[in-house]
Amino acid sequence: MMSSLHEVKKETRRVECTGLIDIQRFNSPSWEIEIKQDQSVGTVKAASKQWKDTLTSVKDISSRHVTSLEELFRTAIKSNEQHDLEIGSVRNAAEDDVVKDSEDIISHFGSIIEHEQESSSRMMDAVSVHVGLLEDLCTDHAAQASEIEQRTARTFQKYKASLFASDYEPSGETPVRLESDVPSKGTIESLRAMPMESLLEEFRENHPYESSKEPRPSLIPRSPLVQLN
Repeated sequence: MMSSLHEVKKETRRVECTGLIDIQRFNSPSWEIEIKQDQSVGTVKAASKQWKDTLTSVKDISSRHVTSLEELFRTAIKSNEQHDLEIGSVRNAAEDDVVKDSEDIISHFGSIIEHEQESSSRMMDAVSVHVGLLEDLCTDHAAQASEIEQRTARTFQKYKASLFASDYEPSGETPVRLESDVPSKGTIESLRAMPMESLLEEFRENHPYESSKEPRPSLIPRSPLVQLN
């Protein structure tokens, strides 16, 4: 009987993978229990093996996923670092260009300002020189005009006195003819044609400022003419 039970177990194990177990061959209730027990044990073993295989597959898939994610993260980090380096290089180049262009612009404006200042300084110096010359010319012109006016007044006074003098005291001297300094028309035209600098130079040579106040010999007052009988 034991051998028969052993044969039944062997037969059950042989056909448990296909699921084709013919239990109708065994009519004993104990045999059915043993067969079902063996089937349950086989099912549990198969489920355990499948579970272990599933866990192994899940672990492998998880490991591959983790490895892929790590590789992706490393690639992303390297890409970010390379991107940061490129951006830093471009930013440094742009900053250098901006600094250089700013320095060039500032230097250009400085040169322009310096040139304008030099031009303004030279212009002011030239204006100052011309102002000084004009002031000297105005001063000399005023002095000469005043002197001419004074001499003209004295000349006409002397001429008028010589024409309308009525009281003479005999002195026994021959009267001296009073010559007027009135220039002729040709002299006036020639003087007008001459440059102002030449006129000023000639006037200064002929009439120094120190001696301009001294009376000319022809303008020295003399005694009235002797009245003729």
